[in-house]
Amino acid sequence: EGLRKANEFRPDIILTDVRMPKLNGTDMAIQIRGFLPECEIIFISGYSDKEYLKTAIKLSALSYVEKPLDLEELENTIRQAVSVIQGRLENRRLQEEEQRKLTKVIPVLKNEVVSRLIHQNGTRGDTAEYLNIAYPDLPKECPYIAVLIELYGMAEQSVVVNGNMTSILCNMIENRIKLDKYRGIVGKRND
Repeated sequence: EGLRKANEFRPDIILTDVRMPKLNGTDMAIQIRGFLPECEIIFISGYSDKEYLKTAIKLSALSYVEKPLDLEELENTIRQAVSVIQGRLENRRLQEEEQRKLTKVIPVLKNEVVSRLIHQNGTRGDTAEYLNIAYPDLPKECPYIAVLIELYGMAEQSVVVNGNMTSILCNMIENRIKLDKYRGIVGKRND
């Protein structure tokens, strides 16, 4: 019943007795970890059996509360579980925010890398650092060829059209390079 309810409601915190009819709490927790790996599990037991404690540790259970229950201890354990979950959610939110920021900065960084490679300006350390961020899968020590393509006839067009067209061409070239299983750095110069 507990396993079915956990699968149906997908809780963040589960309090379970260790000894139950049919399926004991540790076996249930093992199965729950399969579909709720981040669920905080709190075991409750009247037994201080070392095997149960070892299983609880192996399952990364948050706590093992012994019977008879001390309500203050149980409340503190539940508060601790809530705090762990809130911390995990906050970390996830911060990572997503950083990823969004990085997604906005990467095109600018790629253009800077291309400019540094073509004009050979900037320090090697800075360029290598920018390369690592903008192109994390690019081998660190490899020969490269810098190619500059000038788009004739673009000067007469408006800046917005020119910028969009250049971005489209850069994306096309970068995608074509990937199709050929090469690794390439594509960027545009913003004059």
